[in-house]
Amino acid sequence: MKKYPSYRLHAGSGQARVTINGQTYYLGTHNTATIRKLYERLIAENGFQLVAQPPLVLAMTKRMPKMTYWVKLTSACFVACLLAR
Repeated sequence: MKKYPSYRLHAGSGQARVTINGQTYYLGTHNTATIRKLYERLIAENGFQLVAQPPLVLAMTKRMPKMTYWVKLTSACFVACLLAR
């Protein structure tokens, strides 16, 4: 299985870069929308698929139901304290 290519910053030049199959591509100014789209197109052309990440809150609620309960309880208490003032 091929390693998914990561979107990285080349610190010396400030450019975004990605290494695919041993070849490094310098894409342009790091962290711009245009360069992100270029990155996505480049990895798609080389046989990779973007994996949609679930929202962080959804991922946490599936993994830590007790923690979610505690956060909801704490939030409710915090709101109640604010309204009591």
